[in-house]
Amino acid sequence: MEIIRQTGYLSSVPLQKKLAILEELYHRPGNLFSVHELCDALDVARGTFYNHIFRKADKSKYQEEQAQLMLRVKQIFDDSEQRFGAEKIRIILAESGIRVGKKRISAIMQELGLCSIRTDAKKQFKRKQQYAKQNLLKREFSAEHPNQIWVSDITYFKVK
Repeated sequence: MEIIRQTGYLSSVPLQKKLAILEELYHRPGNLFSVHELCDALDVARGTFYNHIFRKADKSKYQEEQAQLMLRVKQIFDDSEQRFGAEKIRIILAESGIRVGKKRISAIMQELGLCSIRTDAKKQFKRKQQYAKQNLLKREFSAEHPNQIWVSDITYFKVK
């Protein structure tokens, strides 16, 4: 171990690589070295090594939850015939007891390449016909008597 340290071979190796080597040596069956000796040999603080191990365990738990959530989002998306977006999927997950944010679901959908099918706004032609007034003048604005025809421009009024 002292030879490795004196040669300076590992001084140019990035910290993540050193931590991976340390972890491999530490978990190797028949390991004769303590964590203190291994960390000294590779010039890594013991706290850094322990933090690496704990973070790695948490990360794998997160990745496992993320994988399950991805499957659930994909299933809900397919069940909705590709119509539901992130908000509706979030509501369905909340109803089943899974609390997840809309942004996380959006990120998952983007990662999986899921995009909801959006239809164009429905034309409300029938409604507009109900409120449309008849064109009585048919663009003939000539009047025989005064006050027989009144015409105005109402574009400055807000009409629904």
